[in-house]
Amino acid sequence: MAKERFVETGKNSFFGDYIYDQIVPQEHFLRKLKQIIPWEQITKKLIKLYKGGGMYGRPPFDPAQVLKIDIIVYLYNISERQAEIYVNDNLSVKYFVGLAVDQKAPHHSTLTKFRKRLIERGRSEMPRPGRGRQRLYPRSRL
Repeated sequence: MAKERFVETGKNSFFGDYIYDQIVPQEHFLRKLKQIIPWEQITKKLIKLYKGGGMYGRPPFDPAQVLKIDIIVYLYNISERQAEIYVNDNLSVKYFVGLAVDQKAPHHSTLTKFRKRLIERGRSEMPRPGRGRQRLYPRSRL
């Protein structure tokens, strides 16, 4: 049985975490957000969006990393194309996403495909109103 594997990010960089420790303040919002959310658990839930579960084919980006970029898109009200550039230019965002200083962000098309998968999966797992539940109020007839 194959093991989940992802694109190696945040490792094997000449700079390590030294630059992030110098540039990104300890009280920065994104640093705190990275620390308080259990991203490993999110990865386990979101890996189901990938065909083969990340075990076969080309190694995908960690789904939690792509979700982090989607969070940046939402927080800063930018497009996926702008997010790719923003992650590459902004060290605090790059730290939050989990990329090494000298690594590039995922291509914007990766972000778009991930979002579509997330929306499709969310629709299929959303509970349908009225199925298996009683109504709180009886139907009124006018």
